Formats: sequence, C-alpha cells, structure tokens
Amino acid sequence: MLPWAQTIVKSSSSWKRVFIFVLPVFLFAAMFAIPVSAQDTLGTQDVGNAIALGGGDIRVVIMKIIRALLGLLGIVALGINVYAGFIIMTSQGQEEKITTGKTMLRNGVIGLAIILMSFAIVQFVITALGSATGLSGFLGGGRGPAAMQTFAGSGALGDTITDHYPFRNQADVPRNTQIVITFAQPVDMGSMIVNTNNTCWGADGQPTNNCQQNADGEVENPYFGDCFNPNGGRIDPAQHCDQLNTEAIRIFKVRDLEADGDLPLVNAAAMTVYEDGDERNAFTLVIKPLEALGDAIDDITYTVDVMGEDGDARGVLWKTGEGVFDGDRDGHYDWSFITDTTFDFVPPHITRTTPSDGGSIFRNTIVQMTFSEPVNPLAVQGQFGAQSPFHNILFHDERASGEWKITNGYRTVEFIPDIPCGQNSCGQSRYCLFVSCGENDQDCTEQYDTLVRTAELTNPETFEAAFGTGVTDMASNALDGRSDPAVAISHDGESQDKPPMAVDRKDITDAQKAADNFYFTFKVKNQLDLRVPYISDMRPVIDQGNVAADEPVILDFSMGMRYGTLKNISLIEDTGRPDQGDALPDGIEDVRPIWHSVRTVQIDDVNGDGQVIGDHTRSNVLHREFGPNNFDFYYYTAVSSSVQGVNQNCLYPGRGPAYEEAEVVRAADRFIAPTCDIVFDDNGVPDIGEHCSPVQVDAALDTACMRGNVPNDVRKTDNIASCIDALEAESIRVFINNPAPPAEEEPAP
Repeated sequence: MLPWAQTIVKSSSSWKRVFIFVLPVFLFAAMFAIPVSAQDTLGTQDVGNAIALGGGDIRVVIMKIIRALLGLLGIVALGINVYAGFIIMTSQGQEEKITTGKTMLRNGVIGLAIILMSFAIVQFVITALGSATGLSGFLGGGRGPAAMQTFAGSGALGDTITDHYPFRNQADVPRNTQIVITFAQPVDMGSMIVNTNNTCWGADGQPTNNCQQNADGEVENPYFGDCFNPNGGRIDPAQHCDQLNTEAIRIFKVRDLEADGDLPLVNAAAMTVYEDGDERNAFTLVIKPLEALGDAIDDITYTVDVMGEDGDARGVLWKTGEGVFDGDRDGHYDWSFITDTTFDFVPPHITRTTPSDGGSIFRNTIVQMTFSEPVNPLAVQGQFGAQSPFHNILFHDERASGEWKITNGYRTVEFIPDIPCGQNSCGQSRYCLFVSCGENDQDCTEQYDTLVRTAELTNPETFEAAFGTGVTDMASNALDGRSDPAVAISHDGESQDKPPMAVDRKDITDAQKAADNFYFTFKVKNQLDLRVPYISDMRPVIDQGNVAADEPVILDFSMGMRYGTLKNISLIEDTGRPDQGDALPDGIEDVRPIWHSVRTVQIDDVNGDGQVIGDHTRSNVLHREFGPNNFDFYYYTAVSSSVQGVNQNCLYPGRGPAYEEAEVVRAADRFIAPTCDIVFDDNGVPDIGEHCSPVQVDAALDTACMRGNVPNDVRKTDNIASCIDALEAESIRVFINNPAPPAEEEPAP
C-alpha cells in the first residue's frame, strides 16, 4: 500500500480526514457549476467536440476532473477494504493484526460511503445548477448544438424526395400495405414504370389502348402509371396496371442481402397521378405489391432503394431527363420498414375539416380534409371541374374548379382553386373559391356541399375495397364516412356497400349522402382574408444547447397553414468551421441540409373560459439524429417565404420570436421562451408585439436571422443563403476568438 494511504487508514480519525478532503472538492464543483456572468452562447458551446480539439468550456473540464478524482478515491477506499480483509485473514490469531484490520475495514467503509455520497451530491449539483443556470440547457455544454433559427423572407431549400410511406424505420406495417414515394420535382415516370398494359395518351388527356406503334412495335406516346381494363369492370393490378421497373426501384427483404444468388425483389404494380393540369407533371409514385409482404410468423424488415445511375442503368430521372441523384455523393436513396404478421382491415375516416361542418371561410381559403391514417394518393388527388373525370371528392357546383392534392404524410388533402383573384403578400398569384354573386357584394355567401366517396367493397364482412373505385387507405380499406371510429370498426348490421352512383357522377344526391360516403357543408364569404402568417413559438428555443439527438423540432404558426407548402422548412447542419480536415468522417460537408420530413396538426386556440376561439398549425419536423458520430454541430431551422397560410399569404416578411436570454425559463422537461404575437386590423395592417423579430419589407432587410443570447440580435439579409452564411461565419469567428487554451508547460526540474 502507498505510504500516504497507510497513514490515513492507521489514523483513528481517518474518516474525518477523508471528509475534510472531499468537502473542498464538492464546494469546488458547486462554485464552478455557477457561471459568473451571462456569456455569448456560441462562446460557451462545447466547440471541442465539433472540431475534435480541446476547446470545451473550462467549467465542463473541471467537472470531469472532479468526477475523475472522486472515482480515484473510490478505488483507493475499495483497496483499503480489500487490504484490511487480507490482514484479518492472515493474522493467524494475532490480536494486534486483527484489531488493525478491523480498524482499517471500519474506516475504509466509512470513507467509501462518504465518497459515494459526495459523488452523488456533486453529480446532482452539476445537473441541477446546470439546468437552472443554462449550463446544460439553454447555454449549451455537454453534447449540445446551438439550435439557431432563421425566418426567411425569400429563397427556398428542397430535397430530392419529400416524403414516402411507410415512414423510415416504421414498425408494425400491415402486410397488405402499399408503398408511396413523393419527389420534390416532376419526375419521368417512364424511368420507374414499365408500360405493360400498352396504353398511350388520348386526346382527352386520359389513357387509351387505341395507340400508334413505331417501327420497333413499341407504343408511341406511352401512358406510364395507369390501370386499364379494355373489357371494363374491376381492375386486377397484376393484369391491368403498369408494373414497377425493379432496376430503378428495388424492394427486398434485408435478410436476403446475405443469401447466395440473385437478390429476390418484390414485384408490384406502379401507378401515378399527373398534377397541375399538365399531362407530364407527376410527383408521386404508388407501388402496390402483387403479393402480400412479410409472413404470418415473423416480423420482416424490408428496404426500398430508389436507384440512381448504375452502369448502363440510368435509374430514376427528373422530367427534364437528368438523373435525380446526379452529383449526389451517395447516388441513391433508401430506407427500411418492418412488417408485422397481420393484415389491416380497419377503415380510415375523416378526423377534421377546414372549414368545419356548418362553418364559414373567406374565398381565398384552402379547403382541407385530414384522415385518421395515410390514404392512397390515387384516390384523393385530381382535378375537379366540368371537364375532369375525377369524382371521388365533389363540390355542389362544377364551377368551383381546382385541384385536390395530398400532403402531410398522405393524411391531408387540400383543394387549390383555380380562379385568379389578385396577388398574395409576396406578389404571387392568389386563387379563390367560386362564388356566384358579384365581387363587390361583400355580404354575399355561397353554400358549398362537399362529398367524399368511399370505395366499392369486395367483402361484405370487411372494408376491403375494389381497386380504384373510391377513397381507401394504404391497405385498400374503404373510407367509413361516419365520424365515430368505434362504430367504424363494426358494421352494426348496416349495409356498408357504396351508395349507387348518380347518373351524373358529379351530382350530389340524397342517396349519395348515406354512409359510408362523407358529407359536410360550409359557406364561403365573398371577402378576402388579409392576415400574414408568422412563427409564434418554437422548440428548441433559439440558441438552446444540450439538444438530444432525437429532440423534437416544433414550429407553431400564428394561423392555419397550407400544409403542402410546409415542405419548404429546412434543417441545416453546420460543423462550426470550414477546415475540419480529418476531424470529421469522410463525406461530411461543412454546411448541408439534413434529411427531414414535416408532419402537421391543427391546434385549437382556447380562451380562459375554455371556449375555442380559433386554431393554428403546429409542425413537427421529423429528422435524422442530431450530432451524428458524437459530434456537436450547429443547426439552423430555415423557413422559406414560399410557406403559406391557409389564406395563401406567404410568410413575408419572415417574422418570428425574438427575446433575450434572461426571458427563457425552464418548465418541466423543456425550455419556454416568450411567444411572438401580432394583431392585424381589418385591412391586414400588423401591430407587432415586443417579442417579434423587427423585419422590414425590404429586399435587403426581409430575412431575420435570429440569435437569442444577445438582446435584439437580429441579422437582416435578403435570403436564406446569406442568412446561413452570416451565422456560419459567426460560428467560425467563435472558434477563432475562443481557441483551446495552450497546454501548461512542465515546471523545470
């Protein structure tokens, strides 16, 4: 045993000495857990983790040293107990050795207990004071990126694929599911679909089998992504639908990757919807496997691999003919999901409409319907109007023309009217719902009857539906138009068959209003909603540190939003400086967008009496983990001006919360900051609250780059890119201005 340890254990008052030694360590930890003054948040981030150098907060370093010393003392105390036991066991009855051993053992146990309590107290103080002062929370510390925010008045960022179903790593996916992929731009469906039913574009913009053939016997002007039964009647996806090009989209069981021989791929029908009145404008691919996925015994993991150019195979192409992954480092996009052992026979139902049944809206409002689960885009997307064959979602009058589009993870459909009615807040064309009265008649209202058609059933005992006959979910269950989901699961002796179609498929008759169709009414006021949306609240708060890898990113908007535009929310990852060298894994860029997808819900606004006085949109930005490979990075949340409210007005100018560090408080498990509140008068003129970013409607000053640790610290630029450049440059300056302290020189011998 070391001489100093022998001195301690032989002393009858050694526990006092241990306590006297540990107490200053405890007080030292408490002292350094309290920052002496509020500092620049970026200056106190654990920059060392981001750049693989020792540039961490000195308080964090000292805390780690204290914990290490306490751990060393614990080892010493344990060694004392072991040595005491050894003395007793080898005493051979000598009373002096037995007494010495007992004394050492007693003092060692007391010392170990004091050390363990001290360690627990120090850890508690570090955690508690860190949270109270912001060291482990608002001011960062530990493994925490600075979640900077931007509110953009112009510019946009996008991804190759904006959404897909099933979602990444989704479990318990039913075996009878379909797979859906939505791209950010129009794609060449011929690069993913094989025209096996030999249809072409007809003069009316619909598929036909009356096609011309070229010299090679191939169909001219082929129609990719349709189902066509030349004899009429029900559709068999294996016979009547185009098929998936498995060289462009590969679906396979993960376990088959390790098997010998060719990789077994899932064969499937492949369909699409052409949007925006353009017969070549397609964003969404719907894949229907020809056989059920998975099996009845085990959960099975599948991978969907969207391929880029690979040798002679071009992979998936944009509408322009360029590869969707040209210039991308990975050259493809894949994700996995897990099927369970069961089939889904539970029908979808509509959970919310905007407006509500019997409600009223302004004529520049986007009509929305949200379902209880993702639904098949083929059934709910399409042009509505006198010349359109789409009749799954109807209005009372064909003059109310426009297009239904799916969004929000395939749970919400929105109706985009096509009647021009001026410009929105950022100079884009605005479109309004049809009203039969004159434009100047401000007191006029138009009643809208709305019908959503369910699909025809193939089994009277379930909601299993015939393909392509009406609204279904991703497992081909027909819509149940009743609002009570408990009733929707059982038939209660009622006929669940689709009501007979009216002679005019666009006509809403009384018979059509029966279950299982969904019917509601609302009124359209001959007035315009002039409010401009803004961000009222968000999580994480500005400049929050110690953000978990799976931390939810939540944005609360001031009003109901047009969900389809919320894909223009971006998450940007910044490593902290441009010359990382070998400090980061290969392929990691200095600043780049990370994978994310937006899910949105509508939140009721309630007054003090519990009455609903309005609603607003809350967006949850799902994302891949923050700080991969245990690096600490900075993150920017960028919201483009192309994000629109339900009234089609843009987020322009880009306003959002602005506050000082001292105004942030911790409540329960998260930080809460002041919200941004703006009041608009009848003419749309805003009265801006004190906690809103002071953005000006000026091309050079319309983007607010927010930081919360410096009072009123608002950078004003004219687009997202310059905003991010400014924040990135600042994070670089932090590294330059706060380098790791030089190592202390060894004292001369």
